[in-house]
Amino acid sequence: MPAKQKLIPMSSVEELGDPSTHVFKSGSCVRPKKDLDELAVGTGFGLRYDFGLFLLRLDMGFKTHNPVMPKGERWNLNYRLKNANPTLGINYPF
Repeated sequence: MPAKQKLIPMSSVEELGDPSTHVFKSGSCVRPKKDLDELAVGTGFGLRYDFGLFLLRLDMGFKTHNPVMPKGERWNLNYRLKNANPTLGINYPF
């Protein structure tokens, strides 16, 4: 008997990470005000389709805060399709 297929209509995606190596080195101390400005933030949305045996994912992500850019240009709130990073995946992201 085949498993039921189910569309999970929408999911929200938020990420926080350190794209550089200078913020959290071994033996370094944490400076909250300075270090938070050096973290990258990604946001997005996605669709999930559950086949029972595996999950198919289609995500659209945006670089919301890019600490590599010069100060004053780090926040990107221009959510247009040309700025998106599409991802197609099988099974769960982790």
